[in-house]
Amino acid sequence: MFWKRFFLYSCLIGIISPFLHADWKTQTSGITTDLNAVHFIDSETGWTVGASGVILKTSNGGSSWSSQTSGTTAALRGVHFLNSSTGIVVGNEGGILKTANAGSTWTAVNSGITDILYSAYIINVSSAWSAGQSGRIRKSSDGGSSWSNGAPNGSTANDLKSIFFLNTSTGWAAGNSGTVLRTYDGGENWSAQASGTSENLKAIFFINPSTGWLVGENGVIRKSTDSGTSWSSALSTSTSCNSVHFVSTTTGWVVGNSGTIFKSTDGATWSQERSTTTQNLNDVFFVTDTVGFAVGASGTIIRRSSDTTSTAESVPQGSLKAINNLFDPSKNEVTTIQYSVKNAGSVTVRIFNLQGRLIRSLVNTAINAETLYTVNWDGKNEEGETVSSGIYLVHIQGPSFSKSQKIAVVQ
Repeated sequence: MFWKRFFLYSCLIGIISPFLHADWKTQTSGITTDLNAVHFIDSETGWTVGASGVILKTSNGGSSWSSQTSGTTAALRGVHFLNSSTGIVVGNEGGILKTANAGSTWTAVNSGITDILYSAYIINVSSAWSAGQSGRIRKSSDGGSSWSNGAPNGSTANDLKSIFFLNTSTGWAAGNSGTVLRTYDGGENWSAQASGTSENLKAIFFINPSTGWLVGENGVIRKSTDSGTSWSSALSTSTSCNSVHFVSTTTGWVVGNSGTIFKSTDGATWSQERSTTTQNLNDVFFVTDTVGFAVGASGTIIRRSSDTTSTAESVPQGSLKAINNLFDPSKNEVTTIQYSVKNAGSVTVRIFNLQGRLIRSLVNTAINAETLYTVNWDGKNEEGETVSSGIYLVHIQGPSFSKSQKIAVVQ
């Protein structure tokens, strides 16, 4: 137990500050093959996959990438990892690969189909999903080792380019001709949702059960605040958008063709960020609100990180401090979070995992200026379940103020 606590404590390296200037920088992939998908489990460790069976891994935040043996020459389209060892990759010809050792070896798994699979999502050790051509949705009940039909026949005939789950019950899929499907019962039933567009959709992402985004061809960016029942247009642009990722209800990024990158700080309006490439960007993934990666055509990998102080934003507008930020919920320990803002207004305090998924909403209310408040987190998620051991982020969003700090849960 001592060494487990020591390891997690050593991971709590300072406070993640939003008062930094961020740039996208090109990384050396060592290949010219198109890259289609990227996924990280922390700021150092991630994978990207692409054409001709390419799988690359980094263990140093993208400073260098090493090739892994996939055992296939088919195009790989999607990648998703559960933790540092277990992950799945999907692609052409119904291909599904699984690893249990961080990609040192990849094992081909029979998907039962030969259609292209575009997207993968692994929820836990017993639940994983993939989606693809002709409305195919495949489900695994053993973490990716075996697969079966994950949707009633006839749910849609359109290609599904993206699948996303919040938990074992609730998920969405999106694809061609504006298709959006939602399930509340683990895939037993999928209902069509009105996306409000007939454009081909490339990606879908939800930050919590109600709030999500769609992106697609011809500049489609749409947002829902009612679980996908209705969608509203969020941006007018002619650039095709290929991927979206949010780290909170307000902060997220979209990438697309010709190296285009958009950022939102309110979840509704968008500004274009400076890109270091003109290649089409196919996927984006953010580990925290300051560190993210995008991949694309011709082996393109770019990283966004905060590395220089912005003098224009150097004056603090509030505070955030987690007391006892290494705690054991099984012993009824809690972490106490102190927070304040310089300007009165609406404030949220939320817990996220390192993949940017919302774990728990602790505060969502208006508070007074320059007043110290406290709230406790008992290590439980929105469903009242105790989270697994690991590093989490407490994030405060207030008037002209945003800040994050790491918290370690150890059991």
